[in-house]
Amino acid sequence: MFGNIKPAKSQMTIGQYTDYRAYYCGLCKSMGKRYAGLCNLGLSYEAVFIAIIVSSMSDDAVYLKRQRCIVHPFTKSPMVVHNSSVDKAAALNVLLLYNKIKDDIRDDGGVTSRIAKIWFKRPYTRAANDDAETDSIIASKLDELNMLEEGLCDVLDMAAQPFAEMMGELAVRVMPDGGNDIYWFGFFMGKWLWVIDAFADIKKDHESGSYNPFILANKGLTADEVIASSKEDAQFLLEGALTEIGRLYDKLQIKRNNEILENIIFVGMPKRTQEVLSGQKTQKPKGEYLMQ
Repeated sequence: MFGNIKPAKSQMTIGQYTDYRAYYCGLCKSMGKRYAGLCNLGLSYEAVFIAIIVSSMSDDAVYLKRQRCIVHPFTKSPMVVHNSSVDKAAALNVLLLYNKIKDDIRDDGGVTSRIAKIWFKRPYTRAANDDAETDSIIASKLDELNMLEEGLCDVLDMAAQPFAEMMGELAVRVMPDGGNDIYWFGFFMGKWLWVIDAFADIKKDHESGSYNPFILANKGLTADEVIASSKEDAQFLLEGALTEIGRLYDKLQIKRNNEILENIIFVGMPKRTQEVLSGQKTQKPKGEYLMQ
């Protein structure tokens, strides 16, 4: 479920993209410093978005410093440093990534996922120690999701519910002053993420026999037939979630980075929605994480 909340770079100014990169480089640096184990190789677009929006609702000052990184060791890039919003996103990224790896193992049991689990075990343990309550929320909601998968739930809205609720609760954890609106903002973000991932993975899941409610609701059909049959339902849920995300965003107390966040929410996410619904990039390419 990583790699979908991306900015539309072509519609950003140089200054906006520089600021976006400063957050993602700062998040990468924070993950590496706090959790080691090269866990920053698992940096996701979603975590960068979390870092930016949490920072944008905070009164904390944002400090930039030019530093080198593991990917570009010979040049210095501006990075957001000593920032609690970035550090919160770093912990959340590690916790979500590790649970995503465990979910991949349940789905296909692949060697790559098993190696990744071993590799990220130590960073995960450190992040869980830093924020045990967040780790508990993630584990509890993913257990609910696994129960629905084991029960072969074929009702899309029901199948998406635990992940949506998890993201709502996590939004409240990282932005406690956001009120009720921040829960629902996170909820619909989670719903959008889950549905778009399930639709994008129809062909892959059809081949592997992995759980996918779109496939279960269209038993006996080929992967292409499932996609054709499911497109209208997926579009309804995805566009409905985007409408709610936009409505709720307008109610949040955004203090900085408004142009960057609007680019992601009102341009980047709709663009990704249309890509997936139209069959473009439905199989997320290797290197979908930011660190490439």
